[in-house]
Amino acid sequence: MVIDDAEDLEAVYSAWWDEHLEEILQYPDPRFRALRIYRRGVEPHVFFQYLVGKTESGVLYRSHSRKRFMYIRSSFEHEHTEQGDYFYTAQKRVHGCWSAAAVDFRQAWEIYHLRWFDANYRKRWKIVRQHNLWSKLVFRAGGILGFDLEELSPDNWLPGVETLGDLLEVCGMGVYGLSEEELNVRIF
Repeated sequence: MVIDDAEDLEAVYSAWWDEHLEEILQYPDPRFRALRIYRRGVEPHVFFQYLVGKTESGVLYRSHSRKRFMYIRSSFEHEHTEQGDYFYTAQKRVHGCWSAAAVDFRQAWEIYHLRWFDANYRKRWKIVRQHNLWSKLVFRAGGILGFDLEELSPDNWLPGVETLGDLLEVCGMGVYGLSEEELNVRIF
C-alpha cells in the first residue's frame, strides 16, 4: 500500500486494521502449530492427546486406529416412544428369525442381497448388510399383512410367506434375476 507523504501513517494503519480485523482473527496463532482438522475429529497437540471423557457438547474419544487422533460424539438420551419401543422389541424377534433361517435360504438371500445392492447403491457407499435388508423387508411385510411383529417367531411367521419369492412379492420388490429355484427356497 502506497500513501502520500502528507498522510499520517498511524491513521492509515488504524483504518486498514479496522477494515481487515475479521480476516486477521481467522489467521492461525503463530505461537502454536495449526491443528489438522478432519471431518470427524482433530489431531491434537501432544499435551491434549490423552484427554477423554464427557463434555457439555458430547463425549470426547481417542482413536485406537490412528495415533493422536480425537473425535467427539454427541451424547443423547433415547426418548421412549411407543413406536420406538415397538421397534426394539420387534427387532429382537426379527433377528431371532434371521438366525433361525435355513442355510439354503441364506445362500439365496446372499445372492439376492448382492444383486439388489448393485442395482440400488453406488459401490463406494457403506454397504447395507444382509440382515439390514432382511429386517427392512420383514417390517414392510408385517405392515402390509397387518401382522404384529412382537409375536413374530419361526413358528409364528408371517401368514402366506413361506419362500423368498413370497417375501419379495408381498413387499413389492423386484427379483433381480433370481432363478425359480432360488425364489422357491423355503425361509425355515
